[in-house]
Amino acid sequence: MFSLQDQVALVTGAGNGIGRAIAIAFARAGADVAVAGRNPRTLAEVVAEIAAAGRRGLPCTVDVRKVPEVRAMVQRVVETFGRLDILVNNAGLTNRTPSLEVKEEEWDAVLETNLKGLFFCAQAAAAHMIPRRRGKIINVASIFGLVGRPERAAYGASKAAAIQLTRTLAVEWAPHNIHVNAIAPGATRTPTREVVFGDPAFRQRLVAQYPLGRLADPEDMVGTALFLASDASGFITGQTIVVDGGHTVQ
Repeated sequence: MFSLQDQVALVTGAGNGIGRAIAIAFARAGADVAVAGRNPRTLAEVVAEIAAAGRRGLPCTVDVRKVPEVRAMVQRVVETFGRLDILVNNAGLTNRTPSLEVKEEEWDAVLETNLKGLFFCAQAAAAHMIPRRRGKIINVASIFGLVGRPERAAYGASKAAAIQLTRTLAVEWAPHNIHVNAIAPGATRTPTREVVFGDPAFRQRLVAQYPLGRLADPEDMVGTALFLASDASGFITGQTIVVDGGHTVQ
């Protein structure tokens, strides 16, 4: 039920962190996986791990803010593997700026990556999934799309919009048997966040907010992603699953 045997997946933001963990897990579950990002070196490393799992990998260097690049990426995946069954929209940009200090270019960079990029990746993927009447789209949101936090205006707005967009696309594409769901991670120890989490005092204060007593690792998102990508979630769409160690239920 949780197998992805011989399916084709595309994971954006797959060079490190959550995207990398999901891409490798999908390969181990039997999928061929295209990995997208802006760093060819890290993508090549992920493709090597996919090959070590006995599956085919495809590196796609892309800026998801640029729609022509997104469409070309999806077309390349379809031409290489013959189809596209699963899309994981993980590419994202975070920021932490007092709202009175947010500059226009900072706002645009976050929203274009986290929302515009997500939408047009989903649109390009669905264009190939709908004729086959089969597809799973998983959007990586954040708990900051569900709760308010200081200095997170752009990031929180982008992730809240991603959650709402998940609902909209789920309803619109359900007649075509396309399932659209989201994962909302809590604080996760990824390479891009280690500068912050590496501060012992800050990390201790943050961990104290999590009932399970620790921060997430990227691998903590893998089980939920496999569930949403597989037949096990065949009657679930439009939902956001929070993976946050109990943080938001307090």
